[in-house]
Amino acid sequence: MKRVGLGVAALSALLTACAGPTPREQAMEGMMLALPELCNAQRFRCIPINIQSNQIQDPGKAYFQAANHVILWTLPQAYTFPDDGITITSASPTDEFTCRPALQGRLFLCINRHTNSSSSPIEYKYKIKVNGIGTPLDPHIVNN
Repeated sequence: MKRVGLGVAALSALLTACAGPTPREQAMEGMMLALPELCNAQRFRCIPINIQSNQIQDPGKAYFQAANHVILWTLPQAYTFPDDGITITSASPTDEFTCRPALQGRLFLCINRHTNSSSSPIEYKYKIKVNGIGTPLDPHIVNN
C-alpha cells in the first residue's frame, strides 16, 4: 500500500510540474506584469529600448534630479541584454552607478547614486548592448 501511495504522490508531482510554469517563471511573469506600476513609482524610471531594422533606437537623454533612482531599461519581448548590456562608460566616481541584468536579461537595472553636489549638471555616457544586435548605442544620463 505504501508503494502505491508513493507512486501516486510522485505522479501527481510530475503532472503538476509539467502542467504549468515553474515558480521562477511565474515570478518573472509577475514582475513583467507589475512593471508599468513599478515604472511610475517614486525613484524608479523605466527607459524602453526600441529596436527597428535590427538597430537599437536612441532612447534620448535621461535626466535625474535626486539620489538613489533605480533605472530599468526594458526591451521588446524577443530580445535580451547580455551581462554587460548597460555599461556606464564615463562615471566618476566609479561607484556612481551599480548595474546588473535582471529577469534573465529581459531587464537591466542600475542604481544611480547621484552624488553630484555641484550646481552644474554632470552628463554620463553609457553603452547599450542587446543580444543579436551587432552595433551598440551610446546615449547619455544627466544628473542635475
